[in-house]
Amino acid sequence: GAPSDASPSAGRPRPPVPRRPHHGGGFQGQRGPSQQQQQQQQYQVTEYNELDLEEQLQRDRHEQVVQIERDTREVHAAYQEVQGLVAAQQQGLDQAEGHIDHATDKVGDGVDELVEARRYQAKARKKMCVLITILAVIIAVIVIVIVVMKSDDKKN
Repeated sequence: GAPSDASPSAGRPRPPVPRRPHHGGGFQGQRGPSQQQQQQQQYQVTEYNELDLEEQLQRDRHEQVVQIERDTREVHAAYQEVQGLVAAQQQGLDQAEGHIDHATDKVGDGVDELVEARRYQAKARKKMCVLITILAVIIAVIVIVIVVMKSDDKKN
């Protein structure tokens, strides 16, 4: 059909359709354009429709390119957002790793101190046994001395 004012080509002037004077070809009494004129008009309408179609295709392609550009910007923005989140999480992971390393060092130090405390405890136990033995020997010597002195006192 003919394009309306709302069509994309409304601003473009329509090519003129040449009007030829009627030469009276064909049957007597026939009015209107001859077959050749009709074909020429049909050709011009077809040519005009093809131009409209080409313009519409170009507009569609342009809209698709613009949409791809928008989509690309959205993907880029999403990528940057994800990259920011990953960077923030990486910082948190690095901090956690630092805390874990610090805790591991402290646990290792604690294990070393427990081993050393066990050694000290074993040495202290040995010293205690030696002291108790020495004390028992001293007490035994004192008891023997007292018993011997009492028996000497009884003899005298």
